[in-house]
Parts: sequence; structure tokens; C-alpha cells
Amino acid sequence: MKGIIAFLVLVLANLTAWAQGGGLCGYLEGLAQKGARVSVARITEKGRLGRRVYVRFEDKDVLMAGERLDAGHRVPQLVDSICMYLEGVAMHSVEAYRCNKHVMGKDTIAYSLSIKAYGENEDCVLEQEEYGDFYNYTMDDYFERCHYCTYDNSYRRFENELLNTLKGKNRRAYYGAKEFVIFDYVNGRGNIIYMENKENEFYKSYFGFHIDAFDELLDGLMTEAKAKKHSVEYVHGEADGMDKSKAYYLTDGLYYGSNDSHSKGTLYVVESPEEAKRIYGQLFRKAENHMDNELGQCCVMEYSGRYFSLCGIKNITKLTVNNVALSSYVVADMGNDGRLYVLRLEVEGEYWIPKDWKRVKNYVHGREKIIKN
Repeated sequence: MKGIIAFLVLVLANLTAWAQGGGLCGYLEGLAQKGARVSVARITEKGRLGRRVYVRFEDKDVLMAGERLDAGHRVPQLVDSICMYLEGVAMHSVEAYRCNKHVMGKDTIAYSLSIKAYGENEDCVLEQEEYGDFYNYTMDDYFERCHYCTYDNSYRRFENELLNTLKGKNRRAYYGAKEFVIFDYVNGRGNIIYMENKENEFYKSYFGFHIDAFDELLDGLMTEAKAKKHSVEYVHGEADGMDKSKAYYLTDGLYYGSNDSHSKGTLYVVESPEEAKRIYGQLFRKAENHMDNELGQCCVMEYSGRYFSLCGIKNITKLTVNNVALSSYVVADMGNDGRLYVLRLEVEGEYWIPKDWKRVKNYVHGREKIIKN
């Protein structure tokens, strides 16, 4: 009985949050507090602002105290509550497709919701055959036919990968949607993908990414915490190959003509766990504020739990006219050892960061030099 009451309270809380406009993003990010693994990305580009939330979980992640998956109740209560929440979202959606099967001991749940679409009233979802190639567009309807961007980046590559996984499947609500959510659950494992794209009204006064205000805060906090500082340099050429197992982060196709990357900057290490948490929180809030307030800058932010990165193109004109890619990049990571690692780089060309960047001082064409403690 207590389990049923707890479940009903959870469902009521979810529905209340939706009714009060608590926001789908906030709800999905809140699932991290219930055991799910949540990663978020935000983007500002010429023509659009975007947000992606990706949630993954297994039954052991989301089971409540004393809850077991057995023949009497195979679907976790939290999964049931997600379905109830999405039912509330469906009531406000342009189109909603739901499938819920419990056959031969196999539980399959699928949701595909177009929350906002195109047309004057954001109520026009294009059919897949009408939509065609997601990135074929004309200048007259570029936003309707695709989400126009200035340069290739991790956010756009995720969109491409998502589109490829949906080809041939019953995900009609995705095509042509400005805002959508997809939920899949099969026997203890599930994932949720939420994406939102809206027009960026600042595109007429669009300019490059400038991280000066963040740098000022970073320098002050690192000095205050007496952080260790290491000058770092990474050089990776097209001839070195694109082995993803050796890279922490890389791009391919940022500009035409070369995959070369040359990065120089500073690695900061804060050893006190208490200081690390405090400083991480301030840096994260500063990066979030940048995404909220600098809508005319070309940048991407990604975060998940105890990690975030912020990067962007410094000069849009040089990139689009002369194929010269100059970027700024910062990543902050709360390590399992309690330390805070912050890598701040200036990048020429593609991004290429070695796998073990927390220990690497130099990486030049495959040759590593490790930091000595």
C-alpha cells in the first residue's frame, strides 16, 4: 500500500509540475536526482538557438527503495511516472504517438511527441517524404527545411546521428518539429531524447565567441584557490589519423581543406575537494549565464553531472570567407579523486584533445609528455 501511495504522490507531483509550467527541460534534468544519467547541450548559432537533453537509465538506476522488477510489476514506478508526465505533455502537443505493449513477458513503451512545429501557429508538422533531406535547404525557407548553422559541431552531429537512427521507423512526429521528445523503454532499459530549436533573433548582428568575462572569473578563482597551473600544447595533423579511442574530444569538418589541430593553453588543478566543488559551481553558473545572455555569439555548451564544456568560433568571417578556424575552448571536470580539472585552450583548426588530458602536458603528432607531480 505504501508503494502505491508513493507512486501516486510521484505522479501527482509530475502532473502538477507540468500544469504549473515547470518545464520539460527542468523535469528531465531532475531525473538525474532519481538515478538516471542525464547529459545536456545548448547551442547558439546564426539563425537558431537549440537545446538537447539526453537521458539514459537501467532498472537498477531508477528503482525505488524496496522495489523489484518481477512478474507482478515489471515496469518501475519511475517509468510509469514518466509515461504519466508525457501524457500531460501530449495534451499540449501538435502531434503525439504512443505505444505501450506488455506481451509474452516483454515490456515495450515508446513515445514520440511533436510539441511545436512550423506554420503561423506552430502547428504544421511536415511528412517525412515532404521533408526530404534534413539539411537540404533554400535561403527562403532555411529554418523550416533545416536548422541553419554556421559550422559543424557536436550538437549538429548528434542531430545527424539521431536522424539516421530514425530512418525507416515510426517516428513521423520528429520530422518537421521545432520541439520534440522521444521516449523508449524495453525491459528495464530506457532513454529519452528532447530537442528544441527556435529562431535566433540576433542573427542579423551575429558575431564570434568571446570568453573574456569567463576568463576573468577563472583567473581570479584559480589564483584564490592556489591551483596548480600547467602550460599545455596539443598538435594533431590529418596524417595522424582520426582514432577516436585516443581522443577525449575531436571534430571533423569544422572548416574545409584540412583536419589539422593546434591547441595551446593552461591546465588548472584544484586539489581541495571543498574548494573544487565551490569553484566548479561558480564556473558552471558563469557558462550557463553566457548561453542565456550572449545570444549573438557562436558557441556550444555541454554538461552532465560533474562536467561541463564551453566552446565557440572566435571569428565567423574568417571561418566562412577564408576557412580559418580560430576557437576558444574550456572544459571543467570534477574528478573521482575529488580534484577539479579545468582545461582552457585557444585552438587553431579542428578540435583535438588527447584522451588523458588531465595528465598530458604535450601531445605532438602522437608523442606524449606526461605532467610530473
